[in-house]
Amino acid sequence: MLDAFAYPVSGIMKLWHLLLHSVLGLDGSIAWVLSLVGLVVTVRGLITPFFWFQYKSGRTMALMMPELRRINDDFGERSDHKGAAEHQRRVQELYDRYNYKPLAGCVPPLIQIPAFLGLYRVIVRMARPTEGIDAEHSGIGFLSSADVASFLETTVRDVPLPAYRTMDPAILAELGTTGETVARFVLPILVLAVSFTTLNMGLSIFRNFEQFNWDSHSSIVMNRVFIGMLVLMPLMLFNAGWNGPLPVAIVLYWFANNLWTLSQQAIMYFFLQTRYPITDEFRAFRRERHGAHKERSAERRRAKWRRRGKRALMFIAPWKAPALHRELRAEKKARKKEKAEKKARKKVVAKARAQAKGRERGFNRAQKLQAKKGLTASREWAGPEKGAKLLPYDSEEFLAMHAAALESSRKKREAKQAELQKAKAEAEAKTEAEAEAEKAAEPKTRPSGTKSPARAVGGGRHRLDTKRTRRRRAQGGRHRKG
Repeated sequence: MLDAFAYPVSGIMKLWHLLLHSVLGLDGSIAWVLSLVGLVVTVRGLITPFFWFQYKSGRTMALMMPELRRINDDFGERSDHKGAAEHQRRVQELYDRYNYKPLAGCVPPLIQIPAFLGLYRVIVRMARPTEGIDAEHSGIGFLSSADVASFLETTVRDVPLPAYRTMDPAILAELGTTGETVARFVLPILVLAVSFTTLNMGLSIFRNFEQFNWDSHSSIVMNRVFIGMLVLMPLMLFNAGWNGPLPVAIVLYWFANNLWTLSQQAIMYFFLQTRYPITDEFRAFRRERHGAHKERSAERRRAKWRRRGKRALMFIAPWKAPALHRELRAEKKARKKEKAEKKARKKVVAKARAQAKGRERGFNRAQKLQAKKGLTASREWAGPEKGAKLLPYDSEEFLAMHAAALESSRKKREAKQAELQKAKAEAEAKTEAEAEAEKAAEPKTRPSGTKSPARAVGGGRHRLDTKRTRRRRAQGGRHRKG
């Protein structure tokens, strides 16, 4: 499956090598090294606009967050049709005013993940061929075996691209280098690559913290994870590059890729601050929500320490243990009940919003159809009249027709289930009748030597006159012949 991602990446590398070596006349080794840089420039350049859309989407969400919070406070708990429809209308108006597209931030990962899978697939297979260094190599994507062999013969300051520091000294000798030479070449590049990675993560955390949503529990958890990764990731990456089997080619690609990412983030952050600066309204809103988050966290800590104090008091004063245990159980039950009610309320509200979105989508489709063929939003229930009145999806008449349509579909489902049950009952009755008919058609005569059920139940009076019984009677003299 990963080989499918290798074809476009290998094609880009081959084109860059042909341009640099065949057209511009550069040396083959220099052309392969610059092809790695060209690969980074091409792939990251193609997905740079999507990264800008992602940064812009995050900043736009932060700018409209105060208004979105007010809308949720006004209509967030309403589960009726009108409330859900009004909430959907207000949110859509807000999105249209800010030109916000919720799916814009999902595009870069969908492009970036397959691209990076293909990148590492090609580079690892070229730098560490499974056939060995001196064997005849198989092609990788659009790269032929001659291209792979030429790549493996490439050196940078007398260091081959497939070499790494912990490689077997015998193989390093075949490549014409030593572990110390590879280490001296790799160390500064590896340190710079790890530094660029750390700066990239730090800048991302700072940008996210500026537009942070303190009401989102998942955002708080992910921010803590990123801060932990900021400390651990440099150590892990340096260890992988220094002690792991990471070829020089991958270290060079890593260095170029992280340098590009750092430059891209810095430039985009500058344009983001220039074109979409953070407003004073959002800063005040962020401080307010941060304070509310601190209060919630402090209340949770106080409740946790109160429970711990009661558990400790149960050991100090055992005579108070039953009452304290009942209090703890009552508090736990109340927390579970509150959590269940909150979850059920969210489910009801989410269902009402989903229905409102569905009605709005149906209404929008009906508008498009009306523009083309004169159809209406009530066609499904009122018939395909032309030039009829287009009903708003949140109006009473539309909701009444929608309820009637739901009731009609429910009746149809029940009628279909009744027909299926009736057919199943008829099939079972037919099967039982066929079984009884087969049983009645069986022969009534029994084979010789079998016992009759009536005689078996009746006792000794109905015992069969077997050969053994006749022989015993003959020995007793009662049946002797005269």
